[in-house]
Amino acid sequence: MEKSYVTSSNSSEDESGVSAPKIRKQSAIISRGLNLCDLPLEILEYIIQYSDVKGHMRLRGVCKCLRDASNRTIMHDFRTALKYQKSLNPLNTTGSVLKTIEIATEAYIRSGLENPFCGILLSVLKSNYKEVNCRQLSLFIFHFFNLIDNGIEYVNDQQSVTLYNVTLIRLLKAFAGSRIIREKTKPYKVVINLMGAYLKIIWNSKPHAIERKDLLIMLTQMLSANMTDTAFRRASETSHAIHVFGNGELITDCMPCTTFTFIIGGSRKILSLFRSCFENNLENFNWPSNWPKNRYNFTFKISCEEKSTLPEGHED
Repeated sequence: MEKSYVTSSNSSEDESGVSAPKIRKQSAIISRGLNLCDLPLEILEYIIQYSDVKGHMRLRGVCKCLRDASNRTIMHDFRTALKYQKSLNPLNTTGSVLKTIEIATEAYIRSGLENPFCGILLSVLKSNYKEVNCRQLSLFIFHFFNLIDNGIEYVNDQQSVTLYNVTLIRLLKAFAGSRIIREKTKPYKVVINLMGAYLKIIWNSKPHAIERKDLLIMLTQMLSANMTDTAFRRASETSHAIHVFGNGELITDCMPCTTFTFIIGGSRKILSLFRSCFENNLENFNWPSNWPKNRYNFTFKISCEEKSTLPEGHED
């Protein structure tokens, strides 16, 4: 007697246990040729991690899939290096530069701007996080904020202004000698002293104005030096201004002090955001889930003087 076998047409798996949709997907891949994006994420990141810088940059330009994988790899490497550097005591130049980059860009990364961050970080640091110098810090800040100033998709002008203002305050708060010496509510006014910081405008063709990018380049160099207790003075010349900036005591018994005076006017939500930024330390700042969209007034003035460190009544 012959045995009959019935194969159900509803079966979604063959004898090997592989589902029909998976077989169709594999067949489609074979028919069109293997694409890098068909590889598992772990393998993609492995390929990117072991590519040289030029190869990595080329992969970023192929498609969004590879760019996203590249971003994950770069962010992982950056955060791993940053965590290690923060564990060192005292902090070295590499650690101070990476930490400064983190503070200067955190608001932008939290707003979804990982892509420009990762692209510029790769081109400037060349995937080398072991030895990073202040020149690379300046290059990174210049290119990153140049991109921001030229306008980026998904960031409107008002949001860009708010991200910059929050970043500026957080950079000032990061200085070891930073302290709020005066605060009042109507209008909302805050005065911050940076003891040890030196920032003077020698000449400016636009009175009471300073380019955002120029200010951030100087402040990040000052902050990096402040973290390693390094004294320096440097001149910076742009198309319409000359600044002298630095950190620490270069003249015996005379400590520089730079003062930022902020006046902010706007809605309760705006004032709450900036009050939180001024009053909380960097780790406890309550990042907003949605940045305020309404307009507001935000002005600041910078002054600098050198104060004697000699006790009162001292005579040479």
